[in-house]
Amino acid sequence: VPDNLMPGAERLIEIGPDGCPPVAEFGLLELAARLGRTYESVAMQASQLLDLRYRFPKLFAAVLAGELAPWQAAQLTAECYPLCQEQALRVDAELGLIGFQSMARAKRRVRGLIAKLCPEVVEEQARDKRAGRFVAIGDSQAGSSDLFGRINAADGRFLNATLNRLAEVFAAQGDQGSLQQRRAKALGVLAVPARALQILQQAVQPQLVE
Repeated sequence: VPDNLMPGAERLIEIGPDGCPPVAEFGLLELAARLGRTYESVAMQASQLLDLRYRFPKLFAAVLAGELAPWQAAQLTAECYPLCQEQALRVDAELGLIGFQSMARAKRRVRGLIAKLCPEVVEEQARDKRAGRFVAIGDSQAGSSDLFGRINAADGRFLNATLNRLAEVFAAQGDQGSLQQRRAKALGVLAVPARALQILQQAVQPQLVE
């Protein structure tokens, strides 16, 4: 962030993986308002689009040509999220025609290419698993993703407290969801730190005034 940036001024934020350009922070908020959707859902879809556009030109061309559905492309690029842009481009270049394959087969093809072209990434993931700490996010199903992992104990306590705090804020704002639903919503908000900070600051402001 530039030193001369005024507090509250718009910033460029990175929402996509390596190789994707930053986007205007307020632009996403305005788009979400126009579409009548949450900021988080718009940011996620924008991230998927940037990933596809700047890291997978062949897949992107297939979507534009109507040979591949956007949701199919998003599932395939999600397999490559840990890759740097150069590695993602190598996988994309060797994918070949996948429009007539089942998604299960296409995903196996992508995983095989990752193992072949980017063995260092596979080894790093193996080391992380051996170390006992990892975070994994499963394929999206009906608008949801399964998340599981293991983190440092102290980090886990802080994360748990933050989720509970955000869940309380959502309830005070009128969210009728269960505690666990609000905690899940909170975790999604934490994926965009600026958004989480904004929510927490707004919740504290009335208390400061009093």
